Amino acid sequence: NKYIKVRHILNPSLKVLTKCQAQSTSDFDNIALAYKAAELQGRIRAERFIHLMQNEIIPKRDIITEDIISDCINNAGIDYQVFKEDLQKDKLTDSLKVDLHIAREMEIEQAPSLVFFSENVHEEGLKVEGLYPYH
Repeated sequence: NKYIKVRHILNPSLKVLTKCQAQSTSDFDNIALAYKAAELQGRIRAERFIHLMQNEIIPKRDIITEDIISDCINNAGIDYQVFKEDLQKDKLTDSLKVDLHIAREMEIEQAPSLVFFSENVHEEGLKVEGLYPYH
């Protein structure tokens, strides 16, 4: 049997990361690290968390606060205490760095982007970037 493994790679632009870090008062309100911590409790919950964050922030053009993240964490079904503990782990920063490295290496410039690889690690991947209409 052949299986496909899907791995989500965060690829925030340098502009977005700089803005997040400038607004951030702690690791808790750094949205990229918060997403990585949420992801440790499951990809579906992490995606729910990020959608709740977007719905909370984008319409209001709000600044990310610990209270907003806390509300979205709870509403996404994520264990708040475990989330806070995970947020302190060095592996989150390392994981984000790996994501950025992969995105740079694959020259990912648009979202969404998909890269397909074969089992042979020496073969190049096939990259598909951007949105396409369904026909």
